[in-house]
Amino acid sequence: MDRSTLHAHALKRRALPWGDWFGLLAAVGVLWVVSLVDLVQPSHSATLLLLPGLLLVAGALAGRCATQIGLPRLTGYIVLGTLVGPAVLQLVTEDQVKVIKSVNELAIGLIAMMAGAEIRLSWLRSRLAAVVVCALAKAAVTPLAVLVVLLLVPGIFPFWDGLDAAGGPAWVPALMIGFVVMASSPMVVVSVIKETRSAGPLSEMAMGLAVFKDVVVILGFTVLLALTKGLAESTGDDTSATQIFSVGGTALFHIALSVALGVPIGWGLAWLSEREYPRLAWALVGVSLVVALLAPSLHIKPLFCLLAAGFTCENMWPRRSAWGSHHLEGALGRVSAPVFVVFFVAAGLGLHLDMLRDAWLAVVVLVAVRMASFWASLEIGCRLTGVEPVARRYLWLGMVPQAGVTLGLAAIIESSFGDWGIELAGLLVACVAIHELAGPVALTWVLKRAGEAKV
Repeated sequence: MDRSTLHAHALKRRALPWGDWFGLLAAVGVLWVVSLVDLVQPSHSATLLLLPGLLLVAGALAGRCATQIGLPRLTGYIVLGTLVGPAVLQLVTEDQVKVIKSVNELAIGLIAMMAGAEIRLSWLRSRLAAVVVCALAKAAVTPLAVLVVLLLVPGIFPFWDGLDAAGGPAWVPALMIGFVVMASSPMVVVSVIKETRSAGPLSEMAMGLAVFKDVVVILGFTVLLALTKGLAESTGDDTSATQIFSVGGTALFHIALSVALGVPIGWGLAWLSEREYPRLAWALVGVSLVVALLAPSLHIKPLFCLLAAGFTCENMWPRRSAWGSHHLEGALGRVSAPVFVVFFVAAGLGLHLDMLRDAWLAVVVLVAVRMASFWASLEIGCRLTGVEPVARRYLWLGMVPQAGVTLGLAAIIESSFGDWGIELAGLLVACVAIHELAGPVALTWVLKRAGEAKV
Protein backbone atom coordinates (compact mmCIF):
# COMPACT_ATOMS: atom_id res chain seq x y z
CA MET A 1 0.00 0.00 0.00
CA ASP A 2 1.55 3.33 -1.11
CA ARG A 3 1.88 6.45 1.00
CA SER A 4 -1.09 8.28 -0.58
CA THR A 5 -3.40 5.35 0.18
CA LEU A 6 -2.21 5.27 3.78
CA HIS A 7 -2.82 9.01 4.02
CA ALA A 8 -6.37 8.56 2.67
CA HIS A 9 -7.07 5.86 5.26
CA ALA A 10 -5.73 8.14 7.99
CA LEU A 11 -8.09 10.91 6.86
CA LYS A 12 -11.02 8.50 6.99
CA ARG A 13 -10.08 7.49 10.51
CA ARG A 14 -9.99 11.13 11.54
CA ALA A 15 -13.40 11.79 9.98
CA LEU A 16 -14.97 8.70 11.53
CA PRO A 17 -15.63 10.20 15.00
CA TRP A 18 -18.31 12.43 13.46
CA GLY A 19 -20.20 9.22 12.88
CA ASP A 20 -20.58 8.90 16.65
CA TRP A 21 -22.50 12.18 16.77
CA PHE A 22 -24.77 11.19 13.87
CA GLY A 23 -25.26 7.78 15.45
CA LEU A 24 -26.18 9.42 18.76
CA LEU A 25 -28.77 11.61 17.04
CA ALA A 26 -30.17 8.55 15.25
CA ALA A 27 -30.40 6.58 18.50
CA VAL A 28 -32.20 9.45 20.24
CA GLY A 29 -34.53 9.68 17.22
CA VAL A 30 -35.41 6.01 17.54
CA LEU A 31 -36.02 6.55 21.27
CA TRP A 32 -38.45 9.33 20.33
CA VAL A 33 -40.31 6.99 17.97
CA VAL A 34 -40.49 4.30 20.67
CA SER A 35 -41.84 6.90 23.12
CA LEU A 36 -44.61 7.74 20.62
CA VAL A 37 -45.51 4.06 20.41
CA ASP A 38 -45.71 3.95 24.19
CA LEU A 39 -48.08 6.94 24.18
CA VAL A 40 -50.42 5.18 21.76
CA GLN A 41 -50.24 1.84 23.56
CA PRO A 42 -48.77 2.20 27.09
CA SER A 43 -46.58 -0.62 28.43
CA HIS A 44 -46.34 -2.11 24.94
CA SER A 45 -43.97 -5.09 24.93
CA ALA A 46 -41.95 -3.52 22.10
CA THR A 47 -40.91 -0.62 24.32
CA LEU A 48 -39.83 -2.96 27.12
CA LEU A 49 -37.72 -4.97 24.68
CA LEU A 50 -36.23 -2.06 22.73
CA LEU A 51 -35.62 0.45 25.50
CA PRO A 52 -32.64 -1.18 27.29
CA GLY A 53 -30.88 -1.88 23.99
CA LEU A 54 -31.49 1.64 22.67
CA LEU A 55 -30.24 3.21 25.88
CA LEU A 56 -27.16 1.00 25.76
CA VAL A 57 -26.34 2.07 22.18
CA ALA A 58 -27.15 5.73 22.78
CA GLY A 59 -25.21 5.72 26.08
CA ALA A 60 -22.13 4.16 24.50
CA LEU A 61 -22.20 6.74 21.69
CA ALA A 62 -22.71 9.57 24.19
CA GLY A 63 -19.65 8.37 26.10
CA ARG A 64 -17.55 8.38 22.92
CA CYS A 65 -18.79 11.84 22.01
CA ALA A 66 -17.94 13.09 25.50
CA THR A 67 -14.32 11.94 25.15
CA GLN A 68 -14.03 13.81 21.84
CA ILE A 69 -14.71 17.11 23.59
CA GLY A 70 -12.43 16.33 26.52
CA LEU A 71 -15.03 15.04 29.00
CA PRO A 72 -15.12 11.67 30.80
CA ARG A 73 -17.27 8.90 29.34
CA LEU A 74 -19.34 8.70 32.53
CA THR A 75 -20.35 12.32 32.10
CA GLY A 76 -21.66 11.47 28.64
CA TYR A 77 -23.69 8.56 30.03
CA ILE A 78 -25.23 10.67 32.81
CA VAL A 79 -25.94 13.65 30.54
CA LEU A 80 -27.67 11.42 27.99
CA GLY A 81 -29.83 9.84 30.68
CA THR A 82 -30.77 13.29 31.98
CA LEU A 83 -31.69 14.58 28.52
CA VAL A 84 -33.89 11.65 27.46
CA GLY A 85 -35.34 11.11 30.94
CA PRO A 86 -38.47 12.45 32.62
CA ALA A 87 -36.74 15.71 33.56
CA VAL A 88 -36.14 17.03 30.00
CA LEU A 89 -37.29 15.30 26.79
CA GLN A 90 -39.45 12.72 28.59
CA LEU A 91 -38.60 9.97 26.12
CA VAL A 92 -38.43 7.58 29.07
CA THR A 93 -41.20 7.51 31.67
CA GLU A 94 -40.87 7.15 35.44
CA ASP A 95 -42.20 3.56 35.29
CA GLN A 96 -39.66 2.65 32.62
CA VAL A 97 -36.88 4.17 34.71
CA LYS A 98 -37.73 1.69 37.46
CA VAL A 99 -37.38 -1.19 34.99
CA ILE A 100 -34.04 0.12 33.67
CA LYS A 101 -32.70 0.49 37.22
CA SER A 102 -33.07 -3.25 37.76
CA VAL A 103 -29.48 -3.47 36.45
CA ASN A 104 -28.25 -1.65 39.58
CA GLU A 105 -27.70 -4.78 41.66
CA LEU A 106 -25.56 -6.37 38.95
CA ALA A 107 -23.55 -3.19 38.42
CA ILE A 108 -22.95 -2.70 42.15
CA GLY A 109 -21.60 -6.25 42.42
CA LEU A 110 -19.26 -5.83 39.46
CA ILE A 111 -18.03 -2.47 40.78
CA ALA A 112 -17.22 -4.06 44.14
CA MET A 113 -15.42 -6.97 42.47
CA MET A 114 -13.32 -4.62 40.35
CA ALA A 115 -12.43 -2.48 43.37
CA GLY A 116 -11.33 -5.55 45.34
CA ALA A 117 -9.25 -6.83 42.44
CA GLU A 118 -7.44 -3.47 42.20
CA ILE A 119 -5.99 -3.84 45.72
CA ARG A 120 -2.45 -5.19 45.38
CA LEU A 121 -0.60 -5.93 48.60
CA SER A 122 2.69 -5.92 46.69
CA TRP A 123 2.61 -2.14 46.11
CA LEU A 124 0.38 -1.26 49.05
CA ARG A 125 2.64 -2.78 51.71
CA SER A 126 5.28 -0.05 51.63
CA ARG A 127 2.69 2.69 52.13
CA LEU A 128 0.12 0.77 54.13
CA ALA A 129 0.55 2.81 57.33
CA ALA A 130 0.19 6.14 55.52
CA VAL A 131 -2.80 4.94 53.52
CA VAL A 132 -4.59 3.58 56.61
CA VAL A 133 -3.98 6.73 58.68
CA CYS A 134 -5.11 9.02 55.84
CA ALA A 135 -8.22 6.94 55.21
CA LEU A 136 -9.14 6.93 58.90
CA ALA A 137 -8.51 10.68 59.11
CA LYS A 138 -10.91 11.21 56.22
CA ALA A 139 -13.43 8.86 57.84
CA ALA A 140 -13.27 10.98 61.00
CA VAL A 141 -13.25 14.45 59.44
CA THR A 142 -15.54 14.24 56.38
CA PRO A 143 -18.67 12.68 57.97
CA LEU A 144 -18.28 14.97 60.98
CA ALA A 145 -17.98 18.03 58.74
CA VAL A 146 -21.10 17.00 56.79
CA LEU A 147 -22.95 16.38 60.06
CA VAL A 148 -22.06 19.84 61.37
CA VAL A 149 -23.20 21.54 58.14
CA LEU A 150 -26.47 19.56 58.05
CA LEU A 151 -27.22 20.50 61.64
CA LEU A 152 -26.24 24.17 61.26
CA VAL A 153 -28.07 24.89 57.98
CA PRO A 154 -30.66 22.12 57.51
CA GLY A 155 -33.00 24.40 55.56
CA ILE A 156 -30.91 24.32 52.36
CA PHE A 157 -31.14 20.52 52.07
CA PRO A 158 -34.47 19.38 50.53
CA PHE A 159 -34.35 15.91 52.07
CA TRP A 160 -33.92 17.08 55.68
CA ASP A 161 -37.60 17.45 56.56
CA GLY A 162 -38.38 13.90 55.43
CA LEU A 163 -35.30 12.56 57.21
CA ASP A 164 -36.22 14.34 60.43
CA ALA A 165 -39.75 12.89 60.31
CA ALA A 166 -38.62 9.33 59.55
CA GLY A 167 -37.99 8.45 63.20
CA GLY A 168 -34.82 7.88 65.17
CA PRO A 169 -31.96 10.33 65.75
CA ALA A 170 -31.16 12.47 62.69
CA TRP A 171 -27.41 12.36 63.33
CA VAL A 172 -27.19 8.70 62.24
CA PRO A 173 -28.35 9.20 58.62
CA ALA A 174 -26.43 12.50 58.56
CA LEU A 175 -23.20 10.60 59.26
CA MET A 176 -24.23 8.05 56.61
CA ILE A 177 -24.46 10.88 54.08
CA GLY A 178 -20.98 11.98 55.16
CA PHE A 179 -19.57 8.54 54.34
CA VAL A 180 -21.19 8.60 50.90
CA VAL A 181 -19.74 12.05 50.20
CA MET A 182 -16.32 10.76 51.29
CA ALA A 183 -16.19 8.08 48.55
CA SER A 184 -13.93 8.51 45.54
CA SER A 185 -13.51 6.55 42.31
CA PRO A 186 -10.63 4.04 42.30
CA MET A 187 -11.34 3.24 38.64
CA VAL A 188 -10.91 6.86 37.54
CA VAL A 189 -7.78 7.32 39.68
CA VAL A 190 -6.15 4.13 38.41
CA SER A 191 -7.14 4.87 34.79
CA VAL A 192 -5.65 8.39 34.87
CA ILE A 193 -2.43 7.16 36.48
CA LYS A 194 -2.08 4.41 33.87
CA GLU A 195 -2.98 6.74 31.01
CA THR A 196 -0.38 9.33 32.05
CA ARG A 197 2.13 6.58 32.95
CA SER A 198 2.75 8.30 36.27
CA ALA A 199 5.05 6.97 38.97
CA GLY A 200 6.10 8.39 42.31
CA PRO A 201 4.88 9.06 45.84
CA LEU A 202 1.78 11.00 44.74
CA SER A 203 0.70 8.26 42.33
CA GLU A 204 1.24 5.51 44.89
CA MET A 205 -0.63 7.35 47.64
CA ALA A 206 -3.51 8.29 45.33
CA MET A 207 -3.95 4.74 44.08
CA GLY A 208 -3.67 3.11 47.49
CA LEU A 209 -5.90 5.63 49.24
CA ALA A 210 -8.59 5.58 46.52
CA VAL A 211 -8.97 1.81 46.83
CA PHE A 212 -8.58 1.38 50.61
CA LYS A 213 -10.72 4.39 51.47
CA ASP A 214 -13.69 2.90 49.63
CA VAL A 215 -13.43 -0.17 51.86
CA VAL A 216 -13.75 2.16 54.88
CA VAL A 217 -16.62 3.99 53.16
CA ILE A 218 -18.55 0.79 52.48
CA LEU A 219 -17.97 -0.46 56.03
CA GLY A 220 -19.10 2.78 57.66
CA PHE A 221 -22.02 3.21 55.27
CA THR A 222 -23.28 -0.34 55.84
CA VAL A 223 -23.27 0.02 59.63
CA LEU A 224 -24.95 3.44 59.53
CA LEU A 225 -27.50 2.25 56.95
CA ALA A 226 -28.49 -0.58 59.27
CA LEU A 227 -28.66 1.84 62.20
CA THR A 228 -30.82 4.28 60.22
CA LYS A 229 -33.30 1.61 59.13
CA GLY A 230 -33.30 -0.24 62.44
CA LEU A 231 -33.74 2.81 64.64
CA ALA A 232 -36.44 4.27 62.40
CA GLU A 233 -38.41 1.01 62.77
CA SER A 234 -37.93 0.84 66.54
CA THR A 235 -39.19 3.14 69.24
CA GLY A 236 -38.43 6.44 67.53
CA ASP A 237 -37.37 8.97 70.20
CA ASP A 238 -36.93 6.29 72.87
CA THR A 239 -33.57 5.15 71.52
CA SER A 240 -31.03 3.65 73.90
CA ALA A 241 -27.36 2.83 73.56
CA THR A 242 -28.30 -0.86 73.81
CA GLN A 243 -30.45 -0.59 70.69
CA ILE A 244 -27.70 1.19 68.80
CA PHE A 245 -25.10 -1.45 69.71
CA SER A 246 -27.57 -4.24 68.91
CA VAL A 247 -28.31 -2.94 65.43
CA GLY A 248 -24.66 -2.11 64.78
CA GLY A 249 -23.53 -5.54 66.01
CA THR A 250 -26.01 -7.25 63.69
CA ALA A 251 -24.70 -5.21 60.76
CA LEU A 252 -21.10 -6.12 61.58
CA PHE A 253 -22.06 -9.81 61.79
CA HIS A 254 -23.64 -9.60 58.32
CA ILE A 255 -20.47 -7.93 57.01
CA ALA A 256 -18.29 -10.68 58.49
CA LEU A 257 -20.57 -13.31 56.98
CA SER A 258 -20.36 -11.56 53.60
CA VAL A 259 -16.56 -11.51 53.70
CA ALA A 260 -16.45 -15.16 54.75
CA LEU A 261 -18.58 -16.10 51.73
CA GLY A 262 -16.52 -13.87 49.43
CA VAL A 263 -13.25 -15.69 50.19
CA PRO A 264 -14.22 -19.06 48.61
CA ILE A 265 -15.85 -17.20 45.72
CA GLY A 266 -12.53 -15.44 45.16
CA TRP A 267 -10.65 -18.73 45.21
CA GLY A 268 -13.05 -20.09 42.60
CA LEU A 269 -12.56 -17.03 40.40
CA ALA A 270 -8.78 -17.31 40.76
CA TRP A 271 -8.89 -20.98 39.76
CA LEU A 272 -11.00 -20.16 36.69
CA SER A 273 -8.96 -17.13 35.64
CA GLU A 274 -5.71 -19.14 35.74
CA ARG A 275 -7.10 -21.39 33.00
CA GLU A 276 -8.11 -20.91 29.40
CA TYR A 277 -11.76 -20.64 30.36
CA PRO A 278 -13.55 -18.87 27.49
CA ARG A 279 -16.71 -18.09 29.45
CA LEU A 280 -15.07 -16.34 32.42
CA ALA A 281 -17.00 -13.13 31.69
CA TRP A 282 -20.30 -15.01 31.88
CA ALA A 283 -19.19 -16.63 35.13
CA LEU A 284 -18.56 -13.18 36.63
CA VAL A 285 -22.06 -12.05 35.65
CA GLY A 286 -23.54 -15.24 37.07
CA VAL A 287 -21.69 -14.86 40.37
CA SER A 288 -22.80 -11.22 40.73
CA LEU A 289 -26.43 -12.08 39.98
CA VAL A 290 -26.51 -15.09 42.32
CA VAL A 291 -25.00 -13.07 45.17
CA ALA A 292 -27.50 -10.24 44.59
CA LEU A 293 -30.47 -12.64 44.47
CA LEU A 294 -29.42 -14.65 47.55
CA ALA A 295 -28.38 -11.63 49.62
CA PRO A 296 -31.79 -11.09 51.30
CA SER A 297 -32.15 -14.76 52.20
CA LEU A 298 -28.57 -15.21 53.46
CA HIS A 299 -28.45 -11.77 55.11
CA ILE A 300 -25.23 -10.85 53.34
CA LYS A 301 -24.01 -7.61 51.79
CA PRO A 302 -23.20 -8.01 48.05
CA LEU A 303 -20.77 -5.08 48.20
CA PHE A 304 -18.60 -6.71 50.86
CA CYS A 305 -18.98 -10.22 49.52
CA LEU A 306 -17.76 -9.39 46.02
CA LEU A 307 -15.17 -6.90 47.28
CA ALA A 308 -13.69 -9.73 49.34
CA ALA A 309 -13.94 -12.05 46.33
CA GLY A 310 -11.93 -9.67 44.12
CA PHE A 311 -9.31 -9.10 46.81
CA THR A 312 -8.98 -12.83 47.54
CA CYS A 313 -8.65 -13.66 43.86
CA GLU A 314 -5.69 -11.31 43.38
CA ASN A 315 -3.87 -11.59 46.71
CA MET A 316 -4.69 -14.87 48.48
CA TRP A 317 -4.38 -17.45 45.72
CA PRO A 318 -1.01 -19.25 45.72
CA ARG A 319 0.95 -19.03 42.49
CA ARG A 320 -1.17 -16.17 41.16
CA SER A 321 0.25 -15.29 37.74
CA ALA A 322 0.29 -12.05 35.77
CA TRP A 323 -1.54 -13.87 32.99
CA GLY A 324 -4.36 -14.82 35.36
CA SER A 325 -4.69 -11.23 36.58
CA HIS A 326 -4.79 -10.00 32.99
CA HIS A 327 -7.37 -12.67 32.12
CA LEU A 328 -9.63 -11.55 34.99
CA GLU A 329 -9.15 -7.87 34.19
CA GLY A 330 -10.05 -8.47 30.54
CA ALA A 331 -13.16 -10.47 31.44
CA LEU A 332 -14.31 -7.82 33.91
CA GLY A 333 -13.74 -5.12 31.31
CA ARG A 334 -15.75 -6.95 28.64
CA VAL A 335 -18.74 -7.70 30.83
CA SER A 336 -18.77 -4.50 32.87
CA ALA A 337 -18.69 -2.08 29.93
CA PRO A 338 -22.33 -2.52 28.77
CA VAL A 339 -23.60 -2.94 32.34
CA PHE A 340 -21.90 0.27 33.45
CA VAL A 341 -23.27 2.18 30.45
CA VAL A 342 -26.83 1.27 31.38
CA PHE A 343 -26.08 1.84 35.08
CA PHE A 344 -24.80 5.38 34.57
CA VAL A 345 -27.48 6.20 32.00
CA ALA A 346 -30.03 5.04 34.58
CA ALA A 347 -28.38 7.36 37.11
CA GLY A 348 -28.96 10.22 34.69
CA LEU A 349 -32.55 9.11 34.12
CA GLY A 350 -33.17 9.46 37.83
CA LEU A 351 -31.73 12.97 37.96
CA HIS A 352 -34.58 15.37 38.78
CA LEU A 353 -33.54 18.75 37.43
CA ASP A 354 -36.43 20.52 39.09
CA MET A 355 -35.16 19.35 42.48
CA LEU A 356 -31.59 20.26 41.53
CA ARG A 357 -32.70 23.70 40.42
CA ASP A 358 -34.23 24.28 43.83
CA ALA A 359 -31.31 22.63 45.67
CA TRP A 360 -28.35 24.08 43.76
CA LEU A 361 -27.08 25.65 46.98
CA ALA A 362 -27.08 22.25 48.69
CA VAL A 363 -24.97 20.80 45.85
CA VAL A 364 -22.47 23.65 46.07
CA VAL A 365 -22.26 23.32 49.87
CA LEU A 366 -21.73 19.53 49.75
CA VAL A 367 -19.01 19.86 47.10
CA ALA A 368 -17.25 22.62 49.09
CA VAL A 369 -17.48 20.73 52.40
CA ARG A 370 -16.18 17.57 50.73
CA MET A 371 -13.09 19.28 49.31
CA ALA A 372 -12.36 21.29 52.46
CA SER A 373 -12.58 18.16 54.63
CA PHE A 374 -10.34 16.27 52.18
CA TRP A 375 -7.66 18.95 52.44
CA ALA A 376 -7.81 19.10 56.25
CA SER A 377 -7.89 15.32 56.85
CA LEU A 378 -5.13 14.49 54.34
CA GLU A 379 -2.95 17.30 55.66
CA ILE A 380 -3.26 15.73 59.13
CA GLY A 381 -2.77 12.15 57.92
CA CYS A 382 0.22 12.93 55.68
CA ARG A 383 2.03 14.93 58.39
CA LEU A 384 1.50 12.19 60.98
CA THR A 385 2.99 9.51 58.70
CA GLY A 386 5.77 11.55 57.08
CA VAL A 387 4.44 11.43 53.52
CA GLU A 388 6.60 13.28 50.99
CA PRO A 389 5.81 17.02 50.65
CA VAL A 390 4.81 16.72 46.99
CA ALA A 391 2.20 14.07 47.81
CA ARG A 392 0.97 16.01 50.85
CA ARG A 393 0.53 19.16 48.77
CA TYR A 394 -1.52 17.64 45.94
CA LEU A 395 -3.12 14.45 47.25
CA TRP A 396 -6.44 16.06 48.22
CA LEU A 397 -7.00 17.18 44.62
CA GLY A 398 -6.28 13.66 43.43
CA MET A 399 -9.28 12.42 45.44
CA VAL A 400 -11.83 14.57 43.56
CA PRO A 401 -13.05 11.81 41.16
CA GLN A 402 -16.29 10.22 42.28
CA ALA A 403 -18.35 7.65 40.40
CA GLY A 404 -19.25 3.99 40.72
CA VAL A 405 -19.23 3.33 44.46
CA THR A 406 -21.04 6.58 45.23
CA LEU A 407 -23.74 5.91 42.65
CA GLY A 408 -24.09 2.39 44.00
CA LEU A 409 -24.56 3.70 47.54
CA ALA A 410 -26.97 6.35 46.27
CA ALA A 411 -29.01 3.62 44.59
CA ILE A 412 -29.16 1.72 47.90
CA ILE A 413 -30.36 4.86 49.72
CA GLU A 414 -33.00 5.46 47.05
CA SER A 415 -34.37 1.93 47.32
CA SER A 416 -34.14 1.75 51.14
CA PHE A 417 -36.03 4.89 52.13
CA GLY A 418 -39.02 6.92 51.05
CA ASP A 419 -39.22 10.33 49.42
CA TRP A 420 -36.24 11.71 51.31
CA GLY A 421 -34.12 8.84 50.00
CA ILE A 422 -35.07 9.69 46.41
CA GLU A 423 -34.29 13.38 46.97
CA LEU A 424 -30.95 12.57 48.59
CA ALA A 425 -29.99 10.14 45.81
CA GLY A 426 -30.67 12.83 43.20
CA LEU A 427 -28.53 15.28 45.12
CA LEU A 428 -25.66 12.78 45.35
CA VAL A 429 -25.87 12.04 41.62
CA ALA A 430 -25.61 15.77 40.92
CA CYS A 431 -22.46 15.94 43.07
CA VAL A 432 -21.04 12.92 41.22
CA ALA A 433 -21.61 14.64 37.86
CA ILE A 434 -19.61 17.66 39.04
CA HIS A 435 -16.81 15.55 40.51
CA GLU A 436 -16.69 13.27 37.49
CA LEU A 437 -16.28 16.28 35.24
CA ALA A 438 -13.61 17.97 37.35
CA GLY A 439 -11.91 14.90 38.86
CA PRO A 440 -9.87 13.50 35.95
CA VAL A 441 -8.80 17.01 34.93
CA ALA A 442 -7.68 17.84 38.47
CA LEU A 443 -5.80 14.56 38.92
CA THR A 444 -4.01 14.90 35.57
CA TRP A 445 -3.01 18.46 36.45
CA VAL A 446 -1.55 17.55 39.86
CA LEU A 447 0.35 14.57 38.44
CA LYS A 448 1.96 16.90 35.91
CA ARG A 449 2.64 19.54 38.57
CA ALA A 450 4.30 16.89 40.72
CA GLY A 451 6.49 15.83 37.78
CA GLU A 452 5.24 12.24 37.88
CA ALA A 453 3.30 12.15 34.57
CA LYS A 454 5.31 10.81 31.67
CA VAL A 455 2.83 11.96 28.98
